[in-house]
Amino acid sequence: MLRCLWIVIGSFASLATASTQTLDSEVTRVSLHPDGVWIWRQAQVELPAGVTPIQIDNLPIAWDSESLAVTAESDHPTRVGNISLLSAEENSQIKAELDALTASKEALTRQLTILEREEEVAVLQAEMAQSLAENPAALLAHPETLNDSLTLWQALLDGVTASAELAARRAALDAELDALLAEEIALQVQLPSRSLRVELTTAEAGPVTLQLVYFSPQASWKPRYRLNLTSDPDGPSGRVELRLEAEITQTSGEDWERAATELYTAFARAPVAVPPLASLREPNALSARLT
Repeated sequence: MLRCLWIVIGSFASLATASTQTLDSEVTRVSLHPDGVWIWRQAQVELPAGVTPIQIDNLPIAWDSESLAVTAESDHPTRVGNISLLSAEENSQIKAELDALTASKEALTRQLTILEREEEVAVLQAEMAQSLAENPAALLAHPETLNDSLTLWQALLDGVTASAELAARRAALDAELDALLAEEIALQVQLPSRSLRVELTTAEAGPVTLQLVYFSPQASWKPRYRLNLTSDPDGPSGRVELRLEAEITQTSGEDWERAATELYTAFARAPVAVPPLASLREPNALSARLT
């Protein structure tokens, strides 16, 4: 399969120009970085021989147009010609509402994280209370500490009672988060979009795969580390579990449901500084290296 990458070329005068075709495109791959995301978007089209103007609609607004690369893949020679990006007016009110929703979701996520810790403690208390209930003689083994043991048991029973309250709090937080997500989706649908026009020149008629690659600051990710401590109710031993989770923020309005997702810890646009290298032709530099 031939792959051609051309940014701006002239069309062949001998080939006829067809009418503009409007294509639907799909995000097929995303590479998430802490400072943004690289997005791969594809569209399939059957083209006649000659020059065909292509228009791809429903592109997001907030992406770096200077990062755009357009390629065409086909079984016959295909060239990418003139590229033009149609502008769209941004709705600042919707953008502000989306920013507010993002802040609310982050606050709810923090509350859910705290709630998970409380639920883990409540589960541990319930297990210890169950163990004492199955072996009440353990409370009488040391009469001098009976009051302390009874106090502990009461605290454990209080933890069991708190489990129902925690479950109710989780249900309320989950419902609130679902409502925020639904509101966010409704607002994203109202966001204006941009369109891309590109000329494709083909020597023969046939199928062509058009691919767009661009960078957007409207999505990112960051790692989350969770440490879970589990005690053994039958002894002093326990287990420590360290989990690595990824928290992804995506406010571009694009559908990533069928896209392959990659996570990178390196910044996508971190400046790369090349250190100065001394010339071996300079006597001072050469003597410094030898000494």
